Amino acid sequence: MATTPPIGRPKRSTAGKRSFDDAFVDSSTISTSVLNQRVTTAARVIVKAPRTVGRSMSAPPINWKPPSGSGQIIYPDVTSVPATDDWKDRAKKRIRLVYPKLDPKGGSTQGILITDPVITSSTDTEMLQHFEAITDSMMAYQSSNQITEATGEAAAALAMCKRFPNARMQWGMHVHSGAGIDQIWKEDAAFGTCIYYIVEAKGVGATLTYKTFGPPDEIKQQMSLGWILDNLVRMSHQTGSEYAIAAEILKAMGLTEALNSSGGPFYENFGGVSKSYYACSYNPMKRTASLIGVVITASWTPSGLTPIISHVEDFGIKLASSSAIV
Repeated sequence: MATTPPIGRPKRSTAGKRSFDDAFVDSSTISTSVLNQRVTTAARVIVKAPRTVGRSMSAPPINWKPPSGSGQIIYPDVTSVPATDDWKDRAKKRIRLVYPKLDPKGGSTQGILITDPVITSSTDTEMLQHFEAITDSMMAYQSSNQITEATGEAAAALAMCKRFPNARMQWGMHVHSGAGIDQIWKEDAAFGTCIYYIVEAKGVGATLTYKTFGPPDEIKQQMSLGWILDNLVRMSHQTGSEYAIAAEILKAMGLTEALNSSGGPFYENFGGVSKSYYACSYNPMKRTASLIGVVITASWTPSGLTPIISHVEDFGIKLASSSAIV
């Protein structure tokens, strides 16, 4: 049987980790969910000093200023603020985004501090660690791609808190990075039924990807049912408690990994290359949960960071007819 490569980075230590009227735009359409609502939030900004790194397209527009009274503050250098400042006091629940060249005349450690009631009042420790990991990543890895990814991750988590307030984060940047599923949220519901949300976080201007090589279209297309199941099976093969959520979802949805005649991945060494792809079988009698896919893209408006929910899809209704189920 082919071995499964590790998914993302191992869980990192959280030791020592460290409001603006932010519009929330929901442009998705789905008959099985209550959508198309607009939400506002409170935030706060910070900016940092010089460095010769390029300016990310996911940063706010040049010359953007937080609206008066929004609670946002911009600092020219987040490394020079007092230890008691909200930026450095990790006990304070905040979103802290670092942008090289936020002010083109400034440096690499300019930042934006966002103070929002849904964050400051949250008891979701996984989500709070996720936001801390975003800050750490933006400080440590300042490539344009990394800044874009981190901005998308922040916007997506903020949007989930507002759009699905009863859901709690199970998987985020604090436990992984790189390709694959960005975020997983779980909403416990009445009568023993829960909802799992698979979230794809996109930075400003980023779009879903499609692989030209691979098994059926449902696996090649990012955030399709096949792509999600392929990633969940990969995650379920990993050791480490943070990956347990993948096996939990598969079981709750009545799904099991489908194997080929040799007992290996269904699409083992597909096309004669080393990479294998995964498929599932489905037993509706064992299903006890719902599975929703959500695509959220970061954007900036005059009011600040504005998450856009562009897609929400109920995958449960597709399980019986999907080509990803074998």
